[in-house]
Amino acid sequence: MIDSEYLWSLGVLQHPKSYREKHLQEAIENLWSVLFGGYRLLKRHEVEMSADWQPDMVAYNSAEGTVLIIELKRSPPSGDKKQALAQVERASTTLDQTKRKLAENAVYFGDGDHTIFPLLYLQVVENARPDVLIANPYGYPLESLYTDMPPEMKVDIHRIPNEEDDEIIAAWVVAHTDRPVYFVRKPPRRVLGDKVAANAGLLYRAAAADEVNAVQTRARALWNEYEWHTLDEQATQGDWTAELILFDYHFARGRHHLDEGDIAGAGESFKQGLCIAGRTKERLNNVASALADAHCFDQAEPYYSEALALDPSFLTARGNLGKLYMAKGQWEQAVAQFEEMLRQRPDDPSALRLRARCLVALGRKPGV
Repeated sequence: MIDSEYLWSLGVLQHPKSYREKHLQEAIENLWSVLFGGYRLLKRHEVEMSADWQPDMVAYNSAEGTVLIIELKRSPPSGDKKQALAQVERASTTLDQTKRKLAENAVYFGDGDHTIFPLLYLQVVENARPDVLIANPYGYPLESLYTDMPPEMKVDIHRIPNEEDDEIIAAWVVAHTDRPVYFVRKPPRRVLGDKVAANAGLLYRAAAADEVNAVQTRARALWNEYEWHTLDEQATQGDWTAELILFDYHFARGRHHLDEGDIAGAGESFKQGLCIAGRTKERLNNVASALADAHCFDQAEPYYSEALALDPSFLTARGNLGKLYMAKGQWEQAVAQFEEMLRQRPDDPSALRLRARCLVALGRKPGV
């Protein structure tokens, strides 16, 4: 952990190969305005750059280029200090040197700055868990993950993969590696193939059916081992990143309660997380989906409905609500959701397929 000086801002930048031979300081001067962390905070607090604020630099070379980790050290405003502590605390909890938090030689797919940059810091600066491969340190998967992908598949992958490419690459990794694969966000079924997303403490692990019990048993032990700087929601002081981290904690804790059959405990954890970070349509959909995955359909339905009240065009939640109605045998309600999807997106293949299944269940011919 950082104890002598607080990590105020952590920015990570892929340094293009064409600049490899240039001095790192020149790269910072030329590209400072696109750094993720430091510049944004400096502007927010209207701090004048001076010699006291020059960053400590750590260069991390890889096949993709040079990563610059920018560390601005000084006594920051208390809110930012708490944010930094929360980020590094979360990273330490996730990437623990005891090797109990992640299995050895794990592949880790982060999601968002606060789940990637602090782990990079711990690996590069503190040499924590060098066995763990951070699959997407720049926000998209490393090319080295899919070098063996057949040319006919790889040809469609963009130089900087987009979201669709990310899923194709993640699916390739899950299907073709012997290493344990973890995700911060639950991957869709098309990524998992014949595996499932088993709750693994703060994360999900792609697990075969015969591995799920072992993963959940380990997760049960992890919740007794996790240590946090603070879980006090008042400590966030309105800081967005700190709120995200606390939401992730409560969301994962809620999923653990569901695994343990504690529906009431799960509901309290989900409510607390939403209270801290806000009831956005995405978070409401995720909470609803966690409940629906545990067959808590009645508890899930209000969250999907609330998400759609915020944004009726949010087709992810609408499709999920339709599937929930199908699981409950409420075919007419399900048809209504899929028809609304088709009104907004007439050629949606999922909506067309699911609507047809519902109509068959109702004894009606698709298209009638």
